[in-house]
Amino acid sequence: MGKNPRLSAEERRQSILAAAVPLFAQRGFKGTTTKEIARAAEVSEALLYRHFPNKETLYREIKDITCGSKEEHSKMMAELEPGTSTLIHAIYFLMHVIIHGDGQDSEISHNNLHRLMVNSYLEDGSFARMFLEENIKIWEEMLGACIAAAEESGDMVDHWIDVPCRWWLAHHIAVSIAILNMPEETVIPYGIEMEKVVDQAVLFALRGMGLTDEAIKNHYNPAALAMFKKQLTGKR
Repeated sequence: MGKNPRLSAEERRQSILAAAVPLFAQRGFKGTTTKEIARAAEVSEALLYRHFPNKETLYREIKDITCGSKEEHSKMMAELEPGTSTLIHAIYFLMHVIIHGDGQDSEISHNNLHRLMVNSYLEDGSFARMFLEENIKIWEEMLGACIAAAEESGDMVDHWIDVPCRWWLAHHIAVSIAILNMPEETVIPYGIEMEKVVDQAVLFALRGMGLTDEAIKNHYNPAALAMFKKQLTGKR
């Protein structure tokens, strides 16, 4: 173990968290030991336990870090007036954040976040559930209200798919694209630039949710949507 500079208690906590993230991302919760985390953080296990009484506590704190900015984005989206335009902006934003990681906290890379989620799916799903439940209520209420408003305005076709499934399936499309593009070389050779794939995924999801062609034509403005995303995340 190399010589580690003297850090404050909070700095030490953060250094342990930073060392734990890539290990959990690569090996999952069950496959990572506190001994390995301590070695990566260049501390003893005894010192690690002073800051985190067990591995579960450390794992939960990593979840809290991943949710910080995303929860804020969700609250900002929820403040918009429900309607067709807001629905389109929300799906566009959701797709780009999931696939590109726009607005992702610097403490955890976008790729590591996806690896944490995938490993959670392969284990007991606890991390994934914690992560999704953090913002699910806000998105559920906001998107449900938008769909209801779009239906009332005549922008939705008669639909036989339950409302929650409409936006969850849109979410799943984005997650699938993101996971398939985790390797340095994408798994799926789309034959077009990824940015165009994302835009087409947005349109696919909007049609699947039931928006009419006319509604999409009237409200889907790529330049305005990109500007909205930039304002919300501070990124291009």
